[in-house]
Amino acid sequence: MNITLLPYISVNQIRFGMSSQEVINVLKREPIKFKKDITDKFESEDYDLFIIYYDITGKCEAIEFNIDSNLCIFDIYVFETPYIKLKNIFNNMDPSLETMNDGFISPKYGFSVYLLDESDIYIESIIFFCENYY
Repeated sequence: MNITLLPYISVNQIRFGMSSQEVINVLKREPIKFKKDITDKFESEDYDLFIIYYDITGKCEAIEFNIDSNLCIFDIYVFETPYIKLKNIFNNMDPSLETMNDGFISPKYGFSVYLLDESDIYIESIIFFCENYY
């Protein structure tokens, strides 16, 4: 799946700040809804290859893609590229890259990658987010 990313604005046709109904209208399908945490005010929405998370006002704040999405961004298949190589590529593209034990955050492009374990070779997921998400 190739995506068009406008950092902090949109991923493909889904814009940060959309309501659940607006997302459903754009995607023309119903998601599986669930609460990631019991304290969540709004349900998250699972669309098989990605999950959409909503803030406390019910607006889209993040979109998380899983390994089944075969996601391609900047001509890089992120789930097929070893984590170390991926980190080096994005470190060159974003000097403000923040590395953690379980992945990294790209402030320039508004996304983070997640590893289940720091010894993993490949990432588990990648999440794109709106401003002030972290």
